[in-house]
Amino acid sequence: MKIVIDQNISFRIISHINHLFTEVAHIRTLGWTDAPDIVIFRNAKQQGFDAILTLDEDFDNIILENSPPPKNSMVASPKLLNQSFSKNYSQ
Repeated sequence: MKIVIDQNISFRIISHINHLFTEVAHIRTLGWTDAPDIVIFRNAKQQGFDAILTLDEDFDNIILENSPPPKNSMVASPKLLNQSFSKNYSQ
């Protein structure tokens, strides 16, 4: 599974989850920083990503209004991310 990580989650997570997916990319390294969500969705779709890891619940609506892929948006809880990653990913 190829996933793209939204800019609201630190790129530092990649080294810790990379082994779980076929490909993991961050918005920042793809040059999509500050792009509107719909542009990120379309770019991810065009480049064959299966999911978007984000804290932004808007992606669920974008997926419903547009045909997937990406088939999923993995909306992560800020509380969960803070508990799990705050020591390793503080910027």
